[in-house]
Amino acid sequence: MGKRRRLNRDKRKGHALWSQSRLLTLLKQPSKFSLEQRSRFALHLVKVSLRHRLRLPAEAKEIVCRSCHAI
Repeated sequence: MGKRRRLNRDKRKGHALWSQSRLLTLLKQPSKFSLEQRSRFALHLVKVSLRHRLRLPAEAKEIVCRSCHAI
């Protein structure tokens, strides 16, 4: 694998990790967002994790249902 391809892969993974952490912080703020919005954040968190083959953070496992992707 070429150096450029590896750098792009690392960049994508870093961006995915940042997205995961950002979505998790948004999920933890129930007073700012409606339940519908927080459910959408949870769905996006699971999708990002699956797409980039990343584990869900431990905090997210307590909040998000793994089978239905709901809060």
